[in-house]
Amino acid sequence: METRRPEDSDDEFSAPTYLQQKRQRRRARHVAVIRSRQELRAYRASLDERVRLGEISRAARRRYLAGWHRRAARRLGEGPASRWVRRVVVGIVVLIGAAFLIAGSVQIGPAYAAAHGHGTPGYFVALRTSTCDQNRHCSWDGTFRSWNGRDVRADVQLDGAWSGVAVGTKIPALDSGDPFAVYPRTGSGQWHEDLIWLALGTLIVVSWLWVVLFSQLRRGRWPAVQRLLRRI
Repeated sequence: METRRPEDSDDEFSAPTYLQQKRQRRRARHVAVIRSRQELRAYRASLDERVRLGEISRAARRRYLAGWHRRAARRLGEGPASRWVRRVVVGIVVLIGAAFLIAGSVQIGPAYAAAHGHGTPGYFVALRTSTCDQNRHCSWDGTFRSWNGRDVRADVQLDGAWSGVAVGTKIPALDSGDPFAVYPRTGSGQWHEDLIWLALGTLIVVSWLWVVLFSQLRRGRWPAVQRLLRRI
């Protein structure tokens, strides 16, 4: 019969114990980060004083600060691998935000115009369905032709999900300038969704730009900020 040692008890792995240890680790890391920031301010002040006295150059000051950041990252358990992982994750989030921003800005204008009855009136002819929800609400691709025959578009999508539509069905629609879709003449609320994507993308991109600019300004790198602004 296997005997259990006291340190192998289930209490060691209980949820309250795990949460308490997690809070303690988080508190210890928070204290270490605060202490590291205080040391950074003191170290930066000493470097600024040495620059003022002419003991070191500004380039040397930047090198010393970069070395300090590397050492602090190792102390906090943030090595090169974790920094690269963080950069990749941030880059993916920024790319997604930029995609939301571009898609929302491109589509919100035509969607808003169609919702208020502005656009070229005509008929959408359903040719094929792409996706269906429970075999009833389907998205349709087809062609659009205006009343006067001057506006003819192929391979466009009719906004919304539709029931009771078959191949060859003609639906009154509006061409409001969207490069990929036309909208029903009965109205569309697609611009609400486009507004959400636009706001979310703007929030992500602007937040990232603010963090980048603020970090450069905090490190005293105003020339780098000017170069970044010229690229935008």
